[in-house]
Amino acid sequence: MAEEDSAVAEAEAPSRSFGGDMVRPIGMQQIIGLKRALIEAGIPVTVHMHDACGGQTFRLELTDAEAPREESLGRARTFAELYLGRHLTFDGTGATFWAAD
Repeated sequence: MAEEDSAVAEAEAPSRSFGGDMVRPIGMQQIIGLKRALIEAGIPVTVHMHDACGGQTFRLELTDAEAPREESLGRARTFAELYLGRHLTFDGTGATFWAAD
């Protein structure tokens, strides 16, 4: 029960994002689940989390050097938004993102 309460509190807590807007953070368990789901879906990409006082950012990274970069990242971007059920904003590289809602 304590784990569920912790997960709910983590999902509901506000966080700062770029531009100073308050958004809900993406929880650690959600990222762990996303990493597993990417593997199960056969998408050769993993997610790295960067969590600091100013907000969270995440970075997609290929796990297979032979995989086509743009295609793999494109699939991972779409998959991440659907899996997390959140609108994500990606930078110009298409690999770094943060929650936009």
